[in-house]
Amino acid sequence: MKIAIRAAVGVPAAVLLGAPLLAAGAWWAVTGGLYGCSAADERLGPRLIAEHVLPVPPADLQAEGPAGSGGCDEDDRHVEVWQEYRSAGPAAEVTERYRAAVLVQGWRPCPDARASDEIYCREAAGTTVSLRFGWWGGGGGFSAVLTAVPG
Repeated sequence: MKIAIRAAVGVPAAVLLGAPLLAAGAWWAVTGGLYGCSAADERLGPRLIAEHVLPVPPADLQAEGPAGSGGCDEDDRHVEVWQEYRSAGPAAEVTERYRAAVLVQGWRPCPDARASDEIYCREAAGTTVSLRFGWWGGGGGFSAVLTAVPG
């Protein structure tokens, strides 16, 4: 009889103690712990812009507007920041001058990039940031794109 009473008293105590832990775990999972982006992840793009992580371009590239940030991608959990430029110079020469500027500013070729990809990496804002650049889009503009995985 005493054993049954102790077991019955222990169940409500376990429920009272376990419910807050379960609720906290559910909140963590829903706010980006298991899937998607947290509020801190969403702030990474603006932080990269504020810390001027995008390389300073050579003089023949003029920025077209401010740098942009797409927020955090829920599926892949990464952040992109980009800057578009205008140049009147030949594409190959502009690309080479930008590459030289990137290397001087501490960017290094990413060790895991495919041979056909020209991607550079460095540490910034507490994570590894990768940089791709080149002539994209129908308008012929030069773009630099940063990709960072929060945390």
